[in-house]
Amino acid sequence: MALAMYLAVVCILVFRLRGRFQWVFLGMAILALLYATLVRKNAAVGVVPLLFLVTTVLLVNRSSFSVKKAVAVFAVAIAVFGGVVLVIGKSINVATGATSNSQVTQIMLDDLIFAVPQSAIESSETAPPALKSKIADARQECEDVGAFWDAYWKCYGRGASGEAFTEIAHPDAVKSLWIEQVPRNFPRYLDYRAMTTAKFLFTSNLQFASTEEKEDLGVSQYAPKLNDALRSYVVDLGLKQLPWLFHGWFWLALGVAGVVASVRGSRPSITATAIFIAGLLYLVSFFPTAPASDYRYIYWSALSVVIGLITLVAERTSARRRTPVKNSRTDP
Repeated sequence: MALAMYLAVVCILVFRLRGRFQWVFLGMAILALLYATLVRKNAAVGVVPLLFLVTTVLLVNRSSFSVKKAVAVFAVAIAVFGGVVLVIGKSINVATGATSNSQVTQIMLDDLIFAVPQSAIESSETAPPALKSKIADARQECEDVGAFWDAYWKCYGRGASGEAFTEIAHPDAVKSLWIEQVPRNFPRYLDYRAMTTAKFLFTSNLQFASTEEKEDLGVSQYAPKLNDALRSYVVDLGLKQLPWLFHGWFWLALGVAGVVASVRGSRPSITATAIFIAGLLYLVSFFPTAPASDYRYIYWSALSVVIGLITLVAERTSARRRTPVKNSRTDP
């Protein structure tokens, strides 16, 4: 997803140059954004600023440009993009026979187990007894293993059959129970999500995913020596010497600083601002959803800061070169 978003931004920047193959790059950008959204649904919040950027690039140099027209075109672009994502997603599910693992329900499950008292669960008149009992057992198991999120994997028992990546039992009942109980326990919900967000931003796991851990799935190392070299680079240099590179707060702070720098000055950069905001929105989207503090969830936010900074510096440098230098001396 992160690489697809990165590719989309690069293609949009090339499209701005108005070269011979500009429309090819625009098409590649849209395809990359579609792919990113299909890979991870919460990528959609990061796609929105980039679609706005595409709309701006398409309209800004036209004589008929107006804010009202730009807003209308942007709204149409969002609607069309969303419709295409839904159609492609459903088509893939039908073609592959994919089964739903109900990731949204898994998030709701975390909220019910960790943010709603068991007494409130038991007092529900609509939840099935089997679900109440399952949540109670999971709550105890989570406490025993020290889990505070990602209950589906750590203490709930995964899907209805116990198989990984399968839908949990009573998904509709879980959703109904969440809608019923979370608003009633909203302060506890906010407290829980504030805690998970802090863990997400200030701690980091899974900085380097070794392929040797996946041999049971048929994945083997293609280049073991290169893999060891990369592990040394990431873990021994990065993690030990520069640990803040793997923390969400660092990229969040840089993203905010990037937005401030982009909108300030005599010539604000719409392009850099959109890129920075795309990374920030993706990071913020984990407030109600964060299942772990794995560094992979921060990839796109980190990449957006890097390419946003490069874009901002390039634009500011180019603008200074185009500005004529006034000579303060008076010729005799």
